[in-house]
Amino acid sequence: MNLFFEEDGAFKVGTEMSGTDSACQVELPTGKRIKVKRSHIFVTYNSPSPAEFLARAQQESEEIDLEILWEFAPDDEFDFKTIAAEYFGDSVTPIQQAATILRLHSNPVYFYRKGRGKYRKAPAETLKLALAAIERKKKLEEQKDAYVQMLIEEHKAPAEIANKAIELLVRPDKNSIEWKALNEASDKLSCMPLRLLLDVGAIPNAWRWHVESFFMIIFPKGKNFPENLSKPHREAHDELPLSDAVAFSIDDSETTEIDDALSVTPLEDGKTRVGIHISAPGLGIEPGSDIDLVARERM
Repeated sequence: MNLFFEEDGAFKVGTEMSGTDSACQVELPTGKRIKVKRSHIFVTYNSPSPAEFLARAQQESEEIDLEILWEFAPDDEFDFKTIAAEYFGDSVTPIQQAATILRLHSNPVYFYRKGRGKYRKAPAETLKLALAAIERKKKLEEQKDAYVQMLIEEHKAPAEIANKAIELLVRPDKNSIEWKALNEASDKLSCMPLRLLLDVGAIPNAWRWHVESFFMIIFPKGKNFPENLSKPHREAHDELPLSDAVAFSIDDSETTEIDDALSVTPLEDGKTRVGIHISAPGLGIEPGSDIDLVARERM
């Protein structure tokens, strides 16, 4: 006797070698022998061979019309053999029975599993929403694949990726198709996402990356100042002498506050004046002014 059964969440076939009322020894097509509970057996048959039976059942399953199967199913809980008879007719074969449970089991959107071999069809409105969600996901997946193809094969950045290139690196939404496409393309090209965005021109150059990423990290709400912001208070330093020194700073790319500088000025008597310059923005900011409040908020 050959058996079609379930073990560890998978449907399998084999030949019964021996058994009791509650379980039996089954030889799989590979030659391995396992113990199977009687309650896990769905279909028994004599021919064809187990391997051929499973192959034909899987092929038959793919040909079952899901919409019609769902229409035939009762609203209450049902057994797979009952719906198989509704779909194929009273002369349903063991292969068709196995095909039916394979189809039911592999489509949880249409049919909810309620027990071993028992199912219940999804309500019409729930099914409609689920199918719509699947269709949306399918379209997003197709769009992502198109982005990947453009990045790799056309060596171009889609507008949707180029418009948020810095954001994708600084604070990526890893559920977005733009990030998924960038990440997948980078993996396939064996390079970092930043390198890829530079190569395809989504980020024009390294300077733009350093500057714009700095602003996005340090000023996540935007770097622009409010409109009609009053100018700094100048009276405190209007009478200070204006230097003719040409000052320069020496800082690395991670410096966020350039507040000191140097100058080297040749003098008429042959000597050289070395200047050390310290910024003093507080001289132009009156406590409590709107620019003071903006500075405190940004700090």
